[in-house]
Amino acid sequence: MRFSTYVAALFVCAGLALSIFVFRDMLVRYVWAQFHISAPVAIMQVPNAELYFEIAEFYFNGESYNLEKAAYYYQKVLEADSKYNFARYQLSRIHFIEGEFEQARSMLDMYLAQEPHEKRAYYIRGLVNGFDGRWEEAEQDFKTFIAWAPDEWAGYADLAWVYFATEAYEKSSDIAAGGLEKHPENPWLLNAYGVALLNLERFTEAQEVLEKALEHSLALSSEEWGQAYPGNNKASYSRGLESMRKGISRNLDLAYDRSSL
Repeated sequence: MRFSTYVAALFVCAGLALSIFVFRDMLVRYVWAQFHISAPVAIMQVPNAELYFEIAEFYFNGESYNLEKAAYYYQKVLEADSKYNFARYQLSRIHFIEGEFEQARSMLDMYLAQEPHEKRAYYIRGLVNGFDGRWEEAEQDFKTFIAWAPDEWAGYADLAWVYFATEAYEKSSDIAAGGLEKHPENPWLLNAYGVALLNLERFTEAQEVLEKALEHSLALSSEEWGQAYPGNNKASYSRGLESMRKGISRNLDLAYDRSSL
């Protein structure tokens, strides 16, 4: 009788412990969802990858943009669950924004090793390699991305950038023109095509293309510009759009000067 009572007591204690843990987990998630207070997570030490990911996304994609906090909580995701691979993808984007190219590439390589079908990561790795001056690797990454997503304009624009940076102006022109067949009003592609034509000394054509680029850039909203930005800092969207328009205007002025000679 005493033994059965002892066993029953153990089950009751175990049930209470489990219910306390579940309640604690639910409480922390509720507090975060309602008030975006992360302190309870640190205090209670709930090793919950999903919750850490929600917090990281809040600081990277949500109302509060804070790369340091976002990176911290994405890392906490991986500490809680090393198989939560998308946290590596997000960390790679943060490392890229911060100019930490080696760390960004490492995260992307680990991500692709586990998720070889997620070929969007090749686009981000192409940006990383391009900004790091590893042009041949960037070229291959963007080609892989284009083969996977042939209807998305960004791959064409950035492959054209790679060829432009390596002075392969004919290739840059051809790739940008190919993208424009699918997206004839895209200002990024129009600008890429225009500057390639400038360097091929096709000045009149460059002028016409860059006029269209400026026209369509003026029609862009800051939110539309932000969709093409690898980060999520909404405070930079207006400045980025204005910088883009100024760049196109400078290219157009150069085309006017050269075509008038």
